[in-house]
Amino acid sequence: MKIASLWSEQEGGLALKPELKRCEEATLKARLLEFLRGGGVVLQASGLREDRLDPAAPVAVPLGYLSDGEWIWPQELAYYLEVHDVLPEAALLEHARERDFRAAQPPPGRLAEAANLLTRGE
Repeated sequence: MKIASLWSEQEGGLALKPELKRCEEATLKARLLEFLRGGGVVLQASGLREDRLDPAAPVAVPLGYLSDGEWIWPQELAYYLEVHDVLPEAALLEHARERDFRAAQPPPGRLAEAANLLTRGE
């Protein structure tokens, strides 16, 4: 499984990956948000995180991961797309397009594999 991320390690902490683009199409944004909010829950935390692109904003970034069985993505992808128009990496965007922006609901065993990958690197 592939794991999506918005951030890269840089001197002084995390920074938005420089290759990520901004969404300028309302229809694409709406369809992609539908995909990013779909799939199955891999891991879920009860708290929220601060907005790394706008630290003055209220704490609202969800903590957790979703998967369609092929990709794993943090729930924050939908937040940053909705609030800041940040598109996910090109390969995940293409994956969503190929599936007509419908994230599959993977079987429980596949979600367990995703959780193991995230927590243990297995």
